[in-house]
Amino acid sequence: GEDILKSFYLSRISSIKLTNKKVKDSKAPVSMDISYKIVLRFNPSVKEEIKSKIWFEDFEIVNDEHGYFILSTNQPITNRLASWCISWWDKIEVIEPVELRQFIKRMMSAFNTKNQITE
Repeated sequence: GEDILKSFYLSRISSIKLTNKKVKDSKAPVSMDISYKIVLRFNPSVKEEIKSKIWFEDFEIVNDEHGYFILSTNQPITNRLASWCISWWDKIEVIEPVELRQFIKRMMSAFNTKNQITE
């Protein structure tokens, strides 16, 4: 559900060539065409908040034996999903997939690199 808009200044391009070669970037985001089984574990302290902050169309929530909420859904991994997970701070644990944890880690690393605090 996300569109990426790229603008180029034609006056700055000295030459351009269209090829059918594919570029592979190991740091590129996970494909939004692939849905992953997402399993998230929420702290019991967010019981009232969780009801109003879920925007998935299709999901299931169950309580585990320790009072935590386990949310399961199938979704593509997007900036929106990763940002939503981060917004829960330490009240969420990404159980699966590992690709979502890696995506969030890359997102946080890029943020920290760009916004270093110097003392």
